[in-house]
Amino acid sequence: MYLHRTRLIGKITSEKKSIYIITIIHLVMVGIVLLIAYLLLLGKIEENRKLCIYCIYGYILCSLCLIYFVHLQWSEYSSHTEEYFYTDELTHLPNVTAFIRDFEQYKNKDDIFFMKMILVETTNQNEINAVFGLSAVYEMQKEIAHYFQDLLKIQIKIYKIDLNALLILFPQNYLFDFSQTQKPKQIIKINDIPVYFEITCGECEYPQDGETALDLLQRASCAVQEAKNEHTIFYKYEHKQERSQRIVLLGQLQEAINSREIIFYYQPIIDVNGSITEMEALARWDHPQYGMLPPSSFINDLEQTGISSFMINYSLEYNLRNLRNLHRGGFKQKMAINISIMDLRQDHFSQMVLTHLDENDLKPSDLILEITERGFLAEDEKTNRNINELSQKGVFFHIDDFGVGFASFGNLRKNGIRSIKIDHSFIEDLSQNETNQALVDCLVKMAKKLGISTVAEGVESKESIEQLKKMGVDYLQGFAIARPMPFDELFDWMKQYQN
Repeated sequence: MYLHRTRLIGKITSEKKSIYIITIIHLVMVGIVLLIAYLLLLGKIEENRKLCIYCIYGYILCSLCLIYFVHLQWSEYSSHTEEYFYTDELTHLPNVTAFIRDFEQYKNKDDIFFMKMILVETTNQNEINAVFGLSAVYEMQKEIAHYFQDLLKIQIKIYKIDLNALLILFPQNYLFDFSQTQKPKQIIKINDIPVYFEITCGECEYPQDGETALDLLQRASCAVQEAKNEHTIFYKYEHKQERSQRIVLLGQLQEAINSREIIFYYQPIIDVNGSITEMEALARWDHPQYGMLPPSSFINDLEQTGISSFMINYSLEYNLRNLRNLHRGGFKQKMAINISIMDLRQDHFSQMVLTHLDENDLKPSDLILEITERGFLAEDEKTNRNINELSQKGVFFHIDDFGVGFASFGNLRKNGIRSIKIDHSFIEDLSQNETNQALVDCLVKMAKKLGISTVAEGVESKESIEQLKKMGVDYLQGFAIARPMPFDELFDWMKQYQN
């Protein structure tokens, strides 16, 4: 793999040495000829005057030959040096520097009106690396480059942009429609073994989407990210796309936790008799620049990062302190706190939860932990151990957004699962949608058979409340009961509600 690079370095070094040696020889010859000319002018050389003159002419001829030879060596040196700096050392494809150089040359042509490019990202490259090694990854990228050359049937240039991305640059003014191409088979051979590779493609266009190479690379990356979000293989950049705030917000989140910009609103949950049984803590970010941000703006991204561990610790401290104050005020309801699969995978998660409960003089049964279906899909040892340890102490678990994810019914048998929360998408138009009625009815009956209670989320009308009661739902949550509210308002609302 490194042979081409090694040979290239060897050639550059050899050509450089040759140029130095020839230059030194030439300088020595210049010195000798100048000395002979000087002696001739002084009349110091009389006997071999003609021979000296012939030597001077011979030198001039030799000098011209040497200059020509140096010119050839220098051309080869420049060519190989350019190849070294503009070629990826492992795939031998032109690199991102070569793309910037070529783009600047193309855009300055008078006959160019537009130029399309597609960023191709291999999304399962790490998996391939784990199985076959890094050398196979580079071989795979070369194969992908050949693959697209054959697929598109036109003269394109392909650049290696970064570790897992290639850039396809189309000829100037070439109209191209990705949807009209044959769907990629996404199978290549590595060491004669068929390997499946996953790609995501993002298209952008000069000058419509950007004037510089770096701007266009950024737009193509936006298109790739949007393709991932929409779970599609291809996406064309659109100007209406807003730049994702994810990176910025995640960068600010740790400081936001430290400065207590993350606050919680509380939404009461009632049983079918109208009694308040618990309240769910819902995160909000009181951002100094963007205002009050809902959890959808940062929680989903947060759960996939290491910051999640700081957030759950902060959430337990914040919400259990409020629950303690609520109990001291005469209200004995439970608190439901959202957690992520990343939290359950922490080594000492169960001990951390129990410690926070002890510090606030609360019983484990005062706490309900809510996790989405995806969390209960995880069957790793740490997750199951944390669930078992907490449930044995008395902590309950809700499965949140049930019905729209991937949980198998077998996971409902895990210890500590108190209830399933039927997703609001099934509840919002329940009275008009017979399919949703059938699904909710099925979920309620199944839960009763398993001894698990049901909570209906997104209840927004009194009619829905009556219909859900008839269907056998145990608990209700939504705007028809109360909107999420700050803790200060919750205290007053509960007093008024009980009265």
